[in-house]
Amino acid sequence: MGSHLVVTATMVGLLLTGCVKRIPAYDEARRPISQAEIKRYKTNKYFTLYLLGGTAVSFGAGFFLGTVIDRSLDEEKNNAALWGTTAAGTVLGAVVFGIQGRNRDYNEAVEKVRERRKQKAAEELTRLKQKRQQIEAEKRRQEALRRQLEAEKKALEQKAKKKKNN
Repeated sequence: MGSHLVVTATMVGLLLTGCVKRIPAYDEARRPISQAEIKRYKTNKYFTLYLLGGTAVSFGAGFFLGTVIDRSLDEEKNNAALWGTTAAGTVLGAVVFGIQGRNRDYNEAVEKVRERRKQKAAEELTRLKQKRQQIEAEKRRQEALRRQLEAEKKALEQKAKKKKNN
């Protein structure tokens, strides 16, 4: 049974080395992303896929490992090692792959929030640029009007000066 633990520990180690890690819940501006925002975009797509696939793969691996262990025990009628190893491997694989699927769904939701925030920031930037252009156009229009009024004022002053001199 000691080899069973070594093989199981090795299997767990191999599965965990390729783990999907949760990414930090911050956007590009390093502002935190709330759990409510993540929940709004989170699905269970990868959880379901990973759970089903992981359970199937783990069942096969557990059955194979159980067969090897059962044959090495020379117990013809008792298949406890076979079915125990198969069940343990299946449950372990389902749990490990299910966790990986949940992490992947979480990461997808964080990326969607980041993308949405980036899109909103781009829209806000476009809106601000348009507003700035409108303000600059109004400023140019007001400046032209001011120059026109100053020119009229000078013309009137010169006309008044001429009248006074005559």
